[in-house]
Amino acid sequence: MIEPSSTLMTNMPQISMIGRYKEWNALNTLTDFSHPKRPIVYLWGPPGSGKSHVAEQFFEHQRLTGQHALYSQARLIGPDDKDITSYLQQVFEIEPSEKKFDWSRLAFKARDLIWIIDDYDAWRRHHAWFWTVLTDMRHFGAGIVLTGKESPRRLWAGQSDNVVETLPLPDFDKETITQICRQFELHDPEFVSEAIAISRGRPRLLYAIAQGIKSVKDMLPPSTHLNANLFHTQMPMFLIEQVCHPGSRRMKWRAGQGTNQSLDLLMAAASLTPIFTRDLLSQLVGPATVNESWDAFTNSPFLDVFHGGYFGLYPGLRQRVRQATQQARPWIWEQWTRKTAQYFIHLIKSTEHSFPFAWEQVVGLIRWKFGHSAFQVDEWQGQQWRVIHDLLSGVPGDNETFSVFDDEERCLGTMTIRRDKTVPRIIITDLVSHASNLAVMFMLFSHVIKQSSGYGQIMWALTPEHPMTAAFLDLLHYLGFIDQLDGSKILDFNNVDLVMWLTQILRSPQGDSIDNPVQAVQNALQVLSSDSELHQTELSRYWRSISHKGTVRSWFLDALSSADLGPSIGGRTLLALYYLKKQGTHEELAEQLHLSRATYFRNHRTALEKLSAALFH
Repeated sequence: MIEPSSTLMTNMPQISMIGRYKEWNALNTLTDFSHPKRPIVYLWGPPGSGKSHVAEQFFEHQRLTGQHALYSQARLIGPDDKDITSYLQQVFEIEPSEKKFDWSRLAFKARDLIWIIDDYDAWRRHHAWFWTVLTDMRHFGAGIVLTGKESPRRLWAGQSDNVVETLPLPDFDKETITQICRQFELHDPEFVSEAIAISRGRPRLLYAIAQGIKSVKDMLPPSTHLNANLFHTQMPMFLIEQVCHPGSRRMKWRAGQGTNQSLDLLMAAASLTPIFTRDLLSQLVGPATVNESWDAFTNSPFLDVFHGGYFGLYPGLRQRVRQATQQARPWIWEQWTRKTAQYFIHLIKSTEHSFPFAWEQVVGLIRWKFGHSAFQVDEWQGQQWRVIHDLLSGVPGDNETFSVFDDEERCLGTMTIRRDKTVPRIIITDLVSHASNLAVMFMLFSHVIKQSSGYGQIMWALTPEHPMTAAFLDLLHYLGFIDQLDGSKILDFNNVDLVMWLTQILRSPQGDSIDNPVQAVQNALQVLSSDSELHQTELSRYWRSISHKGTVRSWFLDALSSADLGPSIGGRTLLALYYLKKQGTHEELAEQLHLSRATYFRNHRTALEKLSAALFH
């Protein structure tokens, strides 16, 4: 006996169908028993696009109208064919069969059923045999609705449109976002603007943000004016906390600090590059942390899923996570940056033609100082801008342009190049800004460098008097462009190994020299409770020489809590007890910790040396 109610295993809140009316109407039309084709319907979209919500609402609608309906969640049933088989036998009361393709009895039995399978792509390994079951059911009259994030082209390559009808679930537009914000009594333009900027219309992410902002408003006294300043200070950190932990009362996201923070660590590490893999995150935060929260992380509403095991944080949110992590975890961010650079350099070493992809990932890691991107990526990687390529004459070898357009189709800037196949080299002949935004120019320059794979040289042919030459001068020299007698500048890959070049430009910022690193660390520990005294230390001077923003305190405490300082009783705990908590003299602490004085002072010295090595190397 089929029990539809027992298969609906969800606690998602019942929210309206705002923004999904078109898809809702199409779904009801396509599954109506009077429809001439009655195709299998596939609700397709990225995580957080509202697939499950639409499917659940459709199931409830069918039940309320008296239809025979079944809702199944593939991920909860299990990934193996035995899980699927057992579920079907139990729900449809069919005796075990020797062969998987002998499911015709099920097809006949379900002829008047509307079956909704959520996360159908979780069963893609068994698609070959299970698809036959579904098409047989359709043939006998059942209505089938599937949801998933896998591309329909990969699931049903060559399949007739008469069999499968795909309903994509796009992100909400600005009008819909505004309408949803009104539902949460959010009328302030600053609130709506922030919701648009972070969510980009991704439904689950949008609702988490709207609920988070409303929670802040509800917690504040009625007379308090919640203005834009709050968004740029406390609000982003609070919203990230709400996205990661809905309903959390913590006002600030901790970027993975503390215990039970594996999901936050994955999110923080994933923000380094536009696209990441499980292997990359394992190298950054460790396999144990990845294994603990990988499934929850990859099914979260803030990820885009790409073919081949690649993922990416949703762009609007990623930029805020990057900024929040650099602010809260400046030391660990630098360690991750170094490891990420090495990861993609190794990819280029081992994989032919990987430079364009790797460059897109590492360009944001090229930095003058901590928190100071050489290509200003935080200004453009989070924008909804796109680059349009145009061959001006249509003849290869003639001038061609790359132009940046915003989401309103306004041209923000244009770079003109010529490809010289005789050298071969790319020649940058002009660069024009239409928006007085230097970040647009850096975006175009980065795009042309990505195009340089297969060319021995990149030439900057703009004259020294060109306004863009002055703006790019420091970056050109940092990248290795050499001044020529005619005023042009050339980056010559014929004279430098690509891997060595990337290693050089991705190096860590070099700070002022420290005469006695261990003493500098100890002096800073002794005055850590006083901002004014800490500011006068040699450690603070060193920090200012390598950092563009942030505080020496955050950097120092992050290293103290994150670096490997040896066994707990001989490292982090010892320093924290003496310098931070001030729980006694050295002699008293040695007695409390049941250590001989010789062991205590040896461990104390070792911890200081390890901390200084973590900070200065």
